[in-house]
Amino acid sequence: MATISDVKLIIIQNAGSASAQLSYEISPSSFDVDQSYVERVELIGVDEGPHEDGLSEVIAAIPDGIVTFDSSLTGFARGPEIHLPSAVLDEDPGFFRADEIKARVTLTPLPRTVSRDSNVVVRGTPVFES
Repeated sequence: MATISDVKLIIIQNAGSASAQLSYEISPSSFDVDQSYVERVELIGVDEGPHEDGLSEVIAAIPDGIVTFDSSLTGFARGPEIHLPSAVLDEDPGFFRADEIKARVTLTPLPRTVSRDSNVVVRGTPVFES
């Protein structure tokens, strides 16, 4: 199965808006020839630790994409970006405390359909004995 490494998130704040920039690498395994994955990138509001409710939740997502590896099995770097209102990043609305945000990248394998035909059997035709 493919692996994801070096996931990094940078958030740039502007007046009323923000840009979440990600970088990560996807590397295939020897089993990934012609394998496709749904690539999902989510921003997660982290609510772990003291004075938090313990319920981290998705606050934004980049639309899913499809990743397919060919026979070269070459990995690649990704750098998606999402622009959103700054208010979306307020993962603790109503509280005056810092917002903890992380990114999660998920690859979900798409099922591969494998089929093969058998030999052809002819029936219902006359058989002549000699």
